[in-house]
Amino acid sequence: MNKFFSIINKLKKSNLDFRTIKEIEEIKILKGKILSELQNLNDSNNLNDREFKVFSQFGEDGIINFLVKKTRIKDDEKFFVEIGVGDYSECNTKFLLMNDFWTGVVIEGNKESANHIKDKEICWKYGLKVISEWVRKDNIKSLLEKNVSNNKIGLLSLDIDGNDYWILNEIKNIKPIIIIVEWNSLFGSKKSVTTPYDDNFVREKKHFSGQYWGASIKAFHDLMKSRGYFLVGSNMAGNNLFFVREDRKNDLIEKKTSEAFQKQIFKDSRDENGKLNFLDNREKLKVIENLDVFDLEEKKMIKISELIENER
Repeated sequence: MNKFFSIINKLKKSNLDFRTIKEIEEIKILKGKILSELQNLNDSNNLNDREFKVFSQFGEDGIINFLVKKTRIKDDEKFFVEIGVGDYSECNTKFLLMNDFWTGVVIEGNKESANHIKDKEICWKYGLKVISEWVRKDNIKSLLEKNVSNNKIGLLSLDIDGNDYWILNEIKNIKPIIIIVEWNSLFGSKKSVTTPYDDNFVREKKHFSGQYWGASIKAFHDLMKSRGYFLVGSNMAGNNLFFVREDRKNDLIEKKTSEAFQKQIFKDSRDENGKLNFLDNREKLKVIENLDVFDLEEKKMIKISELIENER
């Protein structure tokens, strides 16, 4: 089935007419419904046993489906906010929107991508609001206040390839039940670090390799713990963390950072000409070892090479 849907994804990216694309999406949703039902036969609390992909990048759709059930999200809480969605073809909330009829807001900094979503029937057919805005520390609060009227938010997903920690730190006016945030596992599990804040942070411009971005698992764990959330785990790909609000813990198991840590499986590094060079994790670190990250506990800049030494 996974091979079948891999083929469908390739077809979707080709020059297909609207009706064909719509039919492909309907087939993908049907796949998700089947996998969701099969998930009910599994009594494991391990997130990785629950993974499946419909519209998400990796297995996030399955994890989200599992956590929504475990946290017993009610009908009036079926509202999401997703920040950083591209053209919304691969994201964390589309399955919730189209299969379970959640409503929500997506915020995308690339105007072309945001306009692409607005031009699709998904906006009028489902309860989706699209905001085209570059997210910064000084505007995230007002963006949410202006566009999120529902104070019962089931899920927040954040993936902006850079300032993720700094933006999440500023999101204090909403209390979602589930929070998903992209993390950089290259930074290890022991130190609480992040790339320094930059209003105009663009991953590919910060370093040609595309590997200098985001924050460590401990940085997000410590921040969310202080806000009343606990870490449930990471996806197997090692790029998304899942947190749940303490009052919705039920029988979910809290993970330590060392238990949840997953090494990146993907090889997305690029050379100085912008071409993929498929470096492994050790080689990726070597390329960026002389760059600075901010140590959130020591309140100072340190070299990534120090992180490497600390993990040994």
